[in-house]
Amino acid sequence: MFLVIPLILIAGSAFGISYIVWPKVKELKAKDDLPAVEASFWRLMSPEFFSFLKKAEIRYKVFKKNMIVDYEKFLRRAKIASLKTDNIINKLFEKRPRVPTRPQFKDLKKPAERENNLQFKNREGNLIDDIAKNPKDKSLYKALGALYFENRMIDDAREAFNVVLELDPSDSEVKEYLEKIGEMV
Repeated sequence: MFLVIPLILIAGSAFGISYIVWPKVKELKAKDDLPAVEASFWRLMSPEFFSFLKKAEIRYKVFKKNMIVDYEKFLRRAKIASLKTDNIINKLFEKRPRVPTRPQFKDLKKPAERENNLQFKNREGNLIDDIAKNPKDKSLYKALGALYFENRMIDDAREAFNVVLELDPSDSEVKEYLEKIGEMV
């Protein structure tokens, strides 16, 4: 209701103006007294609007250029922050002593089992440290998955092998391991 009435008024006004102007335009065309006009009708009817658009276009180009410069600055700062974080993490890894974890129940395990557990923990810790330093090396994930597979840690092995497949989907050795894990489950 609130929109219908203004729309009717606008349409009626447009019809009334065209009803008045149209005969005059026909008469001027018949006399051939119309001056040659280079610009379009709408540009002549609203020059302020088109000058505003031109200024807005120029401002948009300047804004776009500044935005690209600011985005590049942001990316450089993010890269520097990432490198600093990576450097700090590497220093922490280097400072961390590599102490093997001790089994909780020393008395219950045989000395050979304790030695195997310590070797497993050392190998696992070394592989995890190497992966933290180089997370894109698929051979490290493959070695970790094989270690878990040998020690019957099926879920951890599957997870490590799935990471290898994400890095290299065509690795047939990992696919064989995953088939063996599927048969075990």
